[in-house]
Amino acid sequence: LAAALDAWRNHLVGGRIVTSSRLDPEAGRRFEALCIELDLPPEVVGVFLPPALSGHFEPPPQGAALRRVPGEMSQLVLLAAVSRPQRLMVAELAASENAPGVDVFEKGCRIAAVRLDAQAAAALSALAWQHLGPANDLSRSACRRYTEWWFQRCAAVGRADLPVHEEFSYIHHPERLGLDTVAAVFHLAEAVLPECGAAFPEEAQTAGKSDPQVVEAVEARLLGLLDLLRKNAVVDFGSLRGEAETRFKEGFGRTVERTCRRLARKGMH
Repeated sequence: LAAALDAWRNHLVGGRIVTSSRLDPEAGRRFEALCIELDLPPEVVGVFLPPALSGHFEPPPQGAALRRVPGEMSQLVLLAAVSRPQRLMVAELAASENAPGVDVFEKGCRIAAVRLDAQAAAALSALAWQHLGPANDLSRSACRRYTEWWFQRCAAVGRADLPVHEEFSYIHHPERLGLDTVAAVFHLAEAVLPECGAAFPEEAQTAGKSDPQVVEAVEARLLGLLDLLRKNAVVDFGSLRGEAETRFKEGFGRTVERTCRRLARKGMH
């Protein structure tokens, strides 16, 4: 299993799971849901193995009990922390009478086994933070990646109430990046907007940066992102007054301009 995780080395992304490019519809839906629902530490990498792949991994004779479900039903998620390569978390997600759950290994020895219930993603996230989470306080770059991936997922489903460790989120605690609320809002929005390419008409992505269609599409998407933060009380925009309100308006215009410029550069390539 550790070798299987290592085989995806060049495709792994901190805080996320990856998978094979060939998934049947059921496995594809499960993978997409996990991508949205899993709240992983930013240094944890993972791989989702559907039955076509996970069924090939058999435990050694002395670990036969680790096979939680029949191979043709197996859906595995392998997780590891970059800073703790000797520790591996193996989650069996397939529903079965054989008690799907999570096994944690340290240098090949099983150190924990936890049964999973219907809320598999929430339980797996909690176990990942417990067994693979950072030993020290997160760095600024890790906080940045963690917050922006959380909000990118929120934007994908139109919700800002996905699970998040607020203490590591710079939109909840702008001081983590030495920012105030207004600066943090547009720092986050500018990072996430280019990842929302599907929200922009194709012609808007290839037009010039001053094209009205580009500006209109970017403004609409930015307003949508800000509304997500407002609806879920992540940021209290109604409390902005005076200088903060002026800076907010300036930040909005600057973010639209920069995003249009980036879309134009992307279109030229």
